[in-house]
Amino acid sequence: MAGNMAISQPENSNRQKILMVCPKYSSEPYSPYLTNDLAKEMTRQNCMVLAVGYGDRTVNNVSQDGSLEEVIIKIKKHPKYIKYMVAWLSLFFAVRRMARNHKDVDRIIFFAPLTVLWPAVLAIRSSPCGARLCIIFDIYPAHQIQINALPRSLSAILKTIETRLLSRFNRITGMSPANIDAIKKVYGSTILTSRFLVLPPWGTNEEMHGPDSHRPVKSSTNRLNIVFGGQICHGRDFGKAIHFLHQLKKRGFEINLSVFTDELSAQFLGEDVQSHSWVKICKPLPRNEYLNALTQFDFGLIVTDPQVTLPTFPSKIVDYLDMRLRCLCLLEKTTDFDRVLPFPNIIHVNRFAFDEEALDAAAAFISRKDHDVEKEFRAASNRLSVKSAVKVILG
Repeated sequence: MAGNMAISQPENSNRQKILMVCPKYSSEPYSPYLTNDLAKEMTRQNCMVLAVGYGDRTVNNVSQDGSLEEVIIKIKKHPKYIKYMVAWLSLFFAVRRMARNHKDVDRIIFFAPLTVLWPAVLAIRSSPCGARLCIIFDIYPAHQIQINALPRSLSAILKTIETRLLSRFNRITGMSPANIDAIKKVYGSTILTSRFLVLPPWGTNEEMHGPDSHRPVKSSTNRLNIVFGGQICHGRDFGKAIHFLHQLKKRGFEINLSVFTDELSAQFLGEDVQSHSWVKICKPLPRNEYLNALTQFDFGLIVTDPQVTLPTFPSKIVDYLDMRLRCLCLLEKTTDFDRVLPFPNIIHVNRFAFDEEALDAAAAFISRKDHDVEKEFRAASNRLSVKSAVKVILG
């Protein structure tokens, strides 16, 4: 990275200029977020990206070639939503400066929830840019309320705010067709004039591992090392996942589960979960170290909340598939996850059913001795690649 001064570059008339505002942007090159991956891939595809986001430290940098300008506004890790309030003034002025200095911006991209970014939406109000895209992963505040991350008493006011802010965008993405249907139902007629695009989570690890460096899939045995690297939060009943794995242990599988989470989140696992000798709590790792650690496991575990009625699409599966881990998924009934990723040899979906038939199906998936699964891994990784994401966004 260069310093605060932009380096003069020859004007490229074909280069698109994109303003991107997000609630999470990493300042660490070895622990990028989805937003970092997206910004860098857009620069590779001949775009100039102006990225503004919240992060763990203050950053104001311009890349050596001038294609990426990053402004990161420092916020504390907790409390979860109140932390954004103290940074709203800084966010407003950062985005307004970007918008005024780059009046010729071709596209504006925001990440939901917009409620925590409302000063930035206000700051672009006078921008002449007509292409405004909002990327939605979790349907706010409905999803957060269903998993008890927000009090139900705030539902009406937060939904009203989010809907009004969302109406300022003419393109909206959802992670799957079912997810888009839910977005339309939750926010109503206010947003129905927008164009809707399917945009699943994305990932890339080509820089660290190379396209041909993936390890071969291990042959199936009864000894299984399983990893969970997803989100653990208040209200999520991880005990159901433990019960599921315990039932598989009764069928002769020797299972060891490693859960990567911080101490604060680990408390939501409960003493009962942590008391099992075959469950190990591991400290979070920088992203490159975490990806390398995944090579030691046989399966990746995906767990959502069975009480959630909104269809989800767990982003953690991107890392698992990139590192050639077959996936055991416990998902809510409304998801169309397995229709977006129809790869039964590498992804097994259980909708929190623990009867004999469901357990037989899971055991058969684990025991399957298919060695020709590389085609499915490649297809799944391509579908969830950041290059595919940029194609959808710029298309």
